[in-house]
Amino acid sequence: MVVRNGMRQECIRSLIELRVVAPPNKAGNGRQSANFLKSRYFAAAEADVRQLAELMLMEEIRMPFIHHSYQSYKRRILIAAAIFSALTSPSFLFFHEGSAQARLFDLISIIGFGILTLGWCYYDSLERNSPLGSGFRVLIALFGILALFIYLIKSRGLRRGASSIGIALLVIAGAILIGGISTAVVGAILGVE
Repeated sequence: MVVRNGMRQECIRSLIELRVVAPPNKAGNGRQSANFLKSRYFAAAEADVRQLAELMLMEEIRMPFIHHSYQSYKRRILIAAAIFSALTSPSFLFFHEGSAQARLFDLISIIGFGILTLGWCYYDSLERNSPLGSGFRVLIALFGILALFIYLIKSRGLRRGASSIGIALLVIAGAILIGGISTAVVGAILGVE
């Protein structure tokens, strides 16, 4: 059955304003009659219907905006990852490979990319209405890209997960390319090889 948006809102509002009350017992003998029990039952049912209708109305109002905002948060995280890659990649010009400073900076960049990956997975899970567990959040923060691949297959299934992994690999290749370009530019400006 096709219901237009205005009709749906009108039906929901009429559900909110619904009043169902059974006539009370007028015997006054202290006993609860069947009518009194019915009125208590109908009052409880009215409260449930009203609460359900209010939730339906709120969801109808909220849903278009939620989807858009999660998409924009995910895009912002991808932009932040590209900027993070551009800022962290030139640092390898200044540290000798295997030194304590290089290892510390590697750890910082791995944790940074893990946190960015966690943020993207978090907003994606909210968009898909399946929240991440705390254990899986730690897994994503520690293992980053590998946990992202697991999340993509878990949240989308094997076929769509595989295509999402392909897109994620393209994004990672783009971040590596941005990091390489920024390293080359900084090296050329400072004369460091």
